[in-house]
Amino acid sequence: MVVVVTTGNASSISLISGKKALELGLQVIAKIRGYADAAHTPELFTTTPALAIRKALSNAGWEASQVDYYEINEAFSVLALANQKLLSLPSHLCHFVSLNHVPLSLYYMAYPVCVCSS
Repeated sequence: MVVVVTTGNASSISLISGKKALELGLQVIAKIRGYADAAHTPELFTTTPALAIRKALSNAGWEASQVDYYEINEAFSVLALANQKLLSLPSHLCHFVSLNHVPLSLYYMAYPVCVCSS
């Protein structure tokens, strides 16, 4: 079993193999087809998600058009929007989430910009 830790340890996802799920009589609800990580120099940090998404798609052997839904989890709306543009993703396929899992469009209407990442 692998536990994936998220920012601030706010939540986690427990993963097991498909074989183990069948052994335990659990219903498989998702399958990991590919993953990737990426890094840029500090001045280019805002475009790193697009780089990682492209690498993950390549690792999975998929094209961007084969993905039903994208969730870009970033603290600043400009990052999510910039990466949506870099990847040429239609807005109806994107869901942007803030650090506490509130959609960014609602998050930025509710809080002043200066406290969004505090």
